[in-house]
This record gives sequence, structure tokens and C-alpha cells, in this order.
Amino acid sequence: MMLVDLSPSTDARSVGVIGTDGTSTIPAALWLVSVSLLIGILIGSLLPRRRCTCSCVCMDAAGTWRGGSWMRTESDGALPPINDVLIESSRSSSSCIAEASATSSSASMDSGPLRVLAGAIELFCQQWEVDLVSQAPTSQQQLQKQQPQDGKVLQYLKPEDMLFKLFTERGAAAVADTAFGGGDGTSSTSSSTSTTSMINSLSLRRRSQRGRPTDAATRPSANNDGGSEASDNDDNINKADCDIFISLLGKIQRYSLNTSHPNFFNQLFGATDPVALAGDLLSLGLNTCAFTYEIAPVWAMIEHEVMHRLGRLVFEGKDEEDDEDDDSSSDEIDWDVTNPKYDGIMVSGGSLSNLTALHVARHRWLVANGYDPPIFSRQESLDGDDDVPSVASSDLEDEEKKDEYPDTTPPPVKLSFPSRVDKDDGTSPDALPPTLVAFVSTEAHYSFRKAMAVTGIGASNLIVVPTLANGQMDPRALDEAIRGAKQRGFAPFFVAATSGSTVRGSFDDIAAIVDVCRSHEVVESTDRSLSGSFSALQSSIWVHVDGAWGGSAIFSRRSDVRSLFTGVDRVDSFTFNPHKMLGAPMQTTALVTRHCGLLKASNSTRAKYLFDPRKNGAEYDLGDATFTCGRRPDVIKLWALWKYHGRQGLGKRVDDKVTSLASLSCLIRQHDAFMLACEPWPFNINFFYLPPRIQQELQVRGIPTNRSQGSSLPSDISRDIAKVSVELKLRLHESGEMMIPFQPLNDQKADCFRLVLGGAKTLSRDELSKVLAIMDRYGRAL
Repeated sequence: MMLVDLSPSTDARSVGVIGTDGTSTIPAALWLVSVSLLIGILIGSLLPRRRCTCSCVCMDAAGTWRGGSWMRTESDGALPPINDVLIESSRSSSSCIAEASATSSSASMDSGPLRVLAGAIELFCQQWEVDLVSQAPTSQQQLQKQQPQDGKVLQYLKPEDMLFKLFTERGAAAVADTAFGGGDGTSSTSSSTSTTSMINSLSLRRRSQRGRPTDAATRPSANNDGGSEASDNDDNINKADCDIFISLLGKIQRYSLNTSHPNFFNQLFGATDPVALAGDLLSLGLNTCAFTYEIAPVWAMIEHEVMHRLGRLVFEGKDEEDDEDDDSSSDEIDWDVTNPKYDGIMVSGGSLSNLTALHVARHRWLVANGYDPPIFSRQESLDGDDDVPSVASSDLEDEEKKDEYPDTTPPPVKLSFPSRVDKDDGTSPDALPPTLVAFVSTEAHYSFRKAMAVTGIGASNLIVVPTLANGQMDPRALDEAIRGAKQRGFAPFFVAATSGSTVRGSFDDIAAIVDVCRSHEVVESTDRSLSGSFSALQSSIWVHVDGAWGGSAIFSRRSDVRSLFTGVDRVDSFTFNPHKMLGAPMQTTALVTRHCGLLKASNSTRAKYLFDPRKNGAEYDLGDATFTCGRRPDVIKLWALWKYHGRQGLGKRVDDKVTSLASLSCLIRQHDAFMLACEPWPFNINFFYLPPRIQQELQVRGIPTNRSQGSSLPSDISRDIAKVSVELKLRLHESGEMMIPFQPLNDQKADCFRLVLGGAKTLSRDELSKVLAIMDRYGRAL
């Protein structure tokens, strides 16, 4: 079973995660990981104490170690020299550990944290209804099993009630008497261990030490090798502490939102896919950082492969499932890291992805026009490392240092910046670049304004382009805005198209936007001289697609959905969040670009202690291509989704949402108590709730409710509907039965409700009817 081959069906059947009939047995993967974690914890809980004792025995047999602490030698306490005997004894240490663990009858002090971890895994399994004792569950409805006993989205507490019940001793005791006697699925504990609040000096150790005996008889003597009595006492205290802590974890779980509940619509994410969650659990246990091949070899390979496949899907419209009829062997790797066709990286969220795209676009524009890239420093490194050359002194670096630490990054531009360059006519124009400006629509995400501020370009240089009535960016308005900016001496360098806006769900016409931008990409002749030689000013405009919400639809097989991405093969970069529409755990975001090497060129600082080309597999390092240093191996979540379900499975998940929401649109048009706020896009339905009194008022005024009327509603009715939306939202929230957001559309005054099917969730027509019925039940009296 190949890690890098994202074809799912054959390999998945071989390990039993897809049934012989082709149906998904999703819980199997989650059950397998959970069982593996629990078994490891239970075995590991017996190892820590015995491991030290066992090691001492082995070393004594070798004549190197003295009994007792493994950190001492017989002579002066220094670590012993490495010799053949020590190496051989180290090789046998694992067998000693296994033998000692088999005869161990009690847990060590270190087993306390492991006991807590085991308790947390038990809570996790209860939440997902995974049985670790018997076998994996056979139900196919596990996607929405994260539900409290009462079946609600949440058990709502007002902030003051939350503070009392969970953060005070009296409140914690009251909760323990009711919720934690087994009522929430957690183990009941004694009153002495279940009344600790969430803070309680923020130290269980300090609390337990209050009751610890201080008599000298209970203290270990100076010549006590381990202090068995004290250790046993510590173990008893530790067990009590563990029970307390696990009960606190149970409280956190009980009073948190169940985002996998069918009635959770509040954000653009939701039901978690168990397979992706299994991958995330694995990465948490391995606890590594995906910045170099050296420290994360498998993760680096997976990320290179997934980015290659994503690049093919976005820029070519196909992946390996489209190549099944090819004659090439399935064992061949069709990408080369030394000569990649596309470039990409996993980042932490859509906002950081948009920031990265803007940053890379600026880098490209500046370099293309002869200016220094912003990433290269003209001063000494901040840590005083004289070996790190500035741009100005790069030519003076001696050959010995180059050989000692080879530099694989492209040489920086040699233009002295900022400086003034004299022209032949005697004038001295500034060599500073012109003011850069970027363009987004009124439906674009707010992160672009933040990105402009963070990069130093300035939020005031973000030009907001009007939209058409359906929420798409107006291409003609974009063309006029670019022309106007150039006439005023600004340099347009970046345009962001939106694929799935947050509220309305609109998809910009990518092809039309690309056409406008490319029409302005001409090489303008200029008399401006750079570094004493003629240079042409490149008017290139980077087109970025923000598909954080709707970008997952790139997997769709429906022609009407695929048409939303017409022209995406011509853009410069594309981002999407699999944690939103596909159900990957938070946060999972991918950014891909057609320009190979630009991610590293715009972000690399050549940190020697980390990114050294002399290390094994350095050509596969990914961390220097990102803004951040430490980075989780988030790619495992996207890989797990793609590997298990395949493009067809993910496409079906997307297409089923389109079908479900089309049914909801029809239900709203047929229901007197609801009215569409705008014509729906495939993944967002915006609507108003109309209590009987507003229905009557609309009827009197001759305003029909069976079609969208948001922008044409009278002002007084808009204000009234806005108040109803807010009050109904609060009632639903406090009841715990539903979480759904309200907000106004850009061209409207009344707040409307937005319903999306986030995560691995699809609702039937009957289930959607029940959603409307719940809203009507809580809103009729408003």
C-alpha cells in the first residue's frame, strides 16, 4: 500500500477499511488508531519505573554502572565513557525492559500522566461511541455521533453560571453531585476528588501536598535507593489527582459545543471525518514538527506528493484517478522534488494562506522590476552571526565559508536600495518602488485587509471593487479600478478572487478576472535606469483564488459545480480549507501555486542551524518555504481524506451537499414562515424567518414570500426582521437545540440566517424539514 499513491479503493480494501461491496467502514480506522493508542498507554504505564531499575541491573552486569541512579558512576558521578561493553549492554536494554515490565506489579510515579491520557482517550471513545473492548462499531452513521446524552448541540450556560459551576469550589461540588455521578458518561468519583474547580490554585500537586504526611518517618532517608514508602504514598496521591483531572476533562467536554451535531450550522466547519481524525491522532502521538526531512521524513514526502496532486487538480483539472487507463506502472512516482511542476505548502488557516499569497506576489513583482526582495536583509543578522552575509556584502564572502556552508538560494538582486540613481538628464528620481495596490471585492474575506497591514503595504492601498447583484466581483469595475490606479501612479500587483464567500457563498468569475488582469500585463518601456542599466517595468498582476470555503468543490464531478472554477487553471495561486467542507479536523489549509521556487525565495532566511543543505534529505525540507518556523504535520489530515475516499468520494461528499441545499431552497420557498434573502449559491442558503405577524404585514403590502426579497424589503420591515433574527438566534442557542448564525448581506439592512453543511455532513430533506420546524417552534411568538 503506497503512501504517495492517492488512489483509494484497492489499497483500502487490502487493509479492511473499505468493504468488499465497496461501502465505507469508516469507524474501522478510528477504532484501530484508538486501540493502538490505548494499548500503548497501558503498556507504557508499566515501563518508566522498571526501566530505570532494569537499566541499572544491565549496567551493573557490564561492570560499568553502580546500583541506584543511572546517572551516576562509582567514581565521581560523571557519565561513564562509551565503550564496547556499554554499547552491547545498551543493545540489550530493550529486552531487560520487557522482562522487568512483565514482572512489575505497580505503576510508577510517571504513570500518573499516562493514567490521565488513558482517561482522556476513554472520554474520546465515549464521545465517538468507539468500543475498545469488543470490536469496532458496525454502524455507518458515525459522522454525527459526538452528542451529549441529551442529544443537544450544547448544554448552554450563561457566563456567570459557567464561572460559578466550573470555576468555584461550591459550584464544582454541585456539578459533581449531578453531572458527574455517571450522568455524562464519565466515571463517578468520590466527593474528595470530584469537587475541584477548573482553577483551584491551578495546581493539583499543590492541593494534594496539603494532606501529605510531614512526619520524618514517612520521608525517605538519605541512603534510601528509591524510597518505596514515599513512592507508594506518591502513587496513591497521584491516582487521586488523576481522577480529579479526568473529571475536569469531562466537564470541559460536557460544556463544550458538539460541532459534529446535525444542528450545528454556526460556522463553516462541522462534522469531523473519522479517517482524517485518525490521521490527526497519529500525528499528535508522534509529536514532530514538519519543517525538515531530517525531523519529519514521512511527513515531508507526503506533503510533497499531496501538493503535486493538488497542483494537477487545480491547474490541469485532473489527478491520478483520471490516469487509471495509462500504461505507466502504479509504482512509479511521477513527481521530482528537484524539478517540481507546481509548488505548495500546508499553512495554519485561510488567513495565513491569503497573507502568504499576498507576500509572495509582492516578492515576485519587486524582483521582476529590479528591486530587492523584502526577505533579504542588508544588515548583519540579528544574532550577530558574521557568517550570514547581507545583500550588500554577498560578493565579499570568502570561498572558504562558501565551501563550509554551501548556499542553495538564488543570489539576491545587487541593486543598492534605497538609493537615488542619476539619469543622463541630471534628474535624480527615487529608486524606491511605486506604491503597490491590491484589489478584492466587497464579498472578500476580511483577512486581506489585515494582510495588507501586516506586510507593510498598507490597508489603505487595498482597493475594494463593487460586486454584481449576485455577489460576484464586477469585472468591468475591476478593469476601471486598475486603470485608475495606474493613472494615479500606483502599481497594481495583486487581485483576489473569491470562491465561496463567507456569508452569501458567491463564486467570482475567475476567467473574467484573469482576462482583465492579463490585459494589463504589458512590458512598459521606460527611461528609468536601475543599477546603471536599462530595465523594463513588468506590470504583472498576481491572481489569487481564495477558496477557503468553496475551494473544496474542486473535487466535484458535477459540471455545474465545476463550471464555477472556469479559468482557475490560469491563476497564480489557489487555497482551500479541507476542514470546512470536507470534514478534516481544525485547522487544515493548503496553498498551491504554479510558480515553483517562489515560496522558498520569498520566505527563506537560510537559518543555518535548521536548513543546512549538507543534511540528509535537505532537498525535501519544507519549513523554509513558509512564514512560520514550527509547523504541525497538517498534511496528514488532507492525505487521509484523499487517500481513503479518493477524488470520487470527496466529490460525492461535495455534490451531496449541493443536492441537500437545493432541497432546502425548495422547502423555504414553499414555507410561509421563511423567505430567501437572496438567490442561493450551491453551498450557502440565506433566509429570513417570518413570524405570523410579519407574514400578515407582508401579505397586506402585497409582498410575496416565495421568492427572494431581501434587497427590496421596506425599511421598517427590514428592521423588524432584524430584531426577530437576533432574538430567535439567542433562543435557539440557549435551548441547546441548534446553533445557526445571523448576519446582513452587503446590500441589505435585515439580518438573515445562513445555513451551510460544514464538515462531513449531509442532511436529508426530512432532516432539513425538522430544522425549519425547530426554528418555527421557537420563533412563532416573536
